[in-house]
Amino acid sequence: MVSGRGWRDADPSVAIGMEGAPGHQAAGLPRATPGRARGYYDNNPSAASFPGYPLESYRTWGGFDWMTATVGGLWDSLLAEGKPWWISANSDSHVNYLDTAQRGPGGDFNTDGRYPDPVYGPLLTEAGDYWPASTAGPTWGRARSATGRSWTACAPGGSGSTTAAWTCGRGWPGTGGATPARRSAGCCGSSAARAWS
Repeated sequence: MVSGRGWRDADPSVAIGMEGAPGHQAAGLPRATPGRARGYYDNNPSAASFPGYPLESYRTWGGFDWMTATVGGLWDSLLAEGKPWWISANSDSHVNYLDTAQRGPGGDFNTDGRYPDPVYGPLLTEAGDYWPASTAGPTWGRARSATGRSWTACAPGGSGSTTAAWTCGRGWPGTGGATPARRSAGCCGSSAARAWS
């Protein structure tokens, strides 16, 4: 099994990070029925599990994966060694909390090649997903142009590359919709990026 550390050390320009916060964050909301853990990370090891994973790998910690949340874990140790390694958050979304659309009755995906058209009904209070980017996802630092009207990714040469913005320290993951509204900093030593939001 190749580890995140092995990928990063093999070529730091290709393997630059991992998902640190899974989707399905609404699964952890209080509800009438027994709740689930954020990200649906509420499993236990089974006969099919990789034996090297500890029990804490089957849970989220504050909505983050154990390799991200563990002091001395993969992310923490790579950063302590001075090795850049970024994490992201995603909005894995299938059935959305407080939506009214549900998969229609009948039909067979294997036979029809698709699910039935949606039908609308009551609010889905037991669903475990949020709409994409509504509460989780990356935030990218942006540099204001000279005119102040357009925004380009903070990257050397103004390439607009998401990966370049991430690897120069201008991106961070957020969950729960909690991200800073505004900060000031330079990017990769560039004086072109002073204010961003």
